[in-house]
Amino acid sequence: FRALHEDLDLQLGVFRQLGAEAQVELLRAVGHQALTPLLPRLPSDEQTDFVAALDEEEQRAVLAALPPADRADVTRLLRYADGTVGSCMQTEFVAVDEADTAELALQRVRRAPREAPVSV
Repeated sequence: FRALHEDLDLQLGVFRQLGAEAQVELLRAVGHQALTPLLPRLPSDEQTDFVAALDEEEQRAVLAALPPADRADVTRLLRYADGTVGSCMQTEFVAVDEADTAELALQRVRRAPREAPVSV
């Protein structure tokens, strides 16, 4: 993972392909500081799944390193019991105009950035 140097897109791609156990092992191998730049680039549900797989001490360290808005989202989503709808939802959304055709709405959704809520 460290061999990927500063290529955050490549690191993120590798991280997202790993299963939950492998992500936790990676955190333990490289430290939470190495993963801190990646986590805000994940959707809130993936951030939450990752944090939920950690022990309490690791959770505190990772949550403290997240930007305040991400930390609030993850903390809120962690309150939902596993297997409930709330436990697998995202806080990000894209709004489209009610007059858009289905095709246009899908095009706008596909073009919307994944990093932040967007109204298009």
